[in-house]
Amino acid sequence: MRLLSEMMDHLSSTVRLIAGLITLCVLGFGGMMTFGASVVAPQVAGDFAERAEKVSEKAIEARLEAVRARELARDGWGYNASTGSDAAAGYGPDPDVERRRRAGEEEIGGWAE
Repeated sequence: MRLLSEMMDHLSSTVRLIAGLITLCVLGFGGMMTFGASVVAPQVAGDFAERAEKVSEKAIEARLEAVRARELARDGWGYNASTGSDAAAGYGPDPDVERRRRAGEEEIGGWAE
C-alpha cells in the first residue's frame, strides 16, 4: 500500500512539474509578444512610413519633371528630334513651332518625346 501511495505522489509531482513548465512557456511567449507589439512594432512602422514618404517624394519630383519637360517640348525648347540637333543650332525655341501652331498641327517636338 505504501508503494502505491508513493507512485501516486510521484505521478502527481510529475504532472505538476509539466503543468508548471507549460505555464512558464505560455507566460514567456506572452511577454515576447507584448514586448514586440509595444516596442518593436512602432519602430518598424515609423521606418516604413519614412521610406514610403521618401518614395512618394521621389515620385512627385519625377512627375513634376516629366510635366516640365513636356511643357518645354511643347514650346519647342530642348532637343529637336526632327533635326537631331538643338533647336535652330542654338539654344532656344524651335523656329518652326509657331508655324506648326498656326497650321493647326499638334506635333510636340523636343527631347522629352
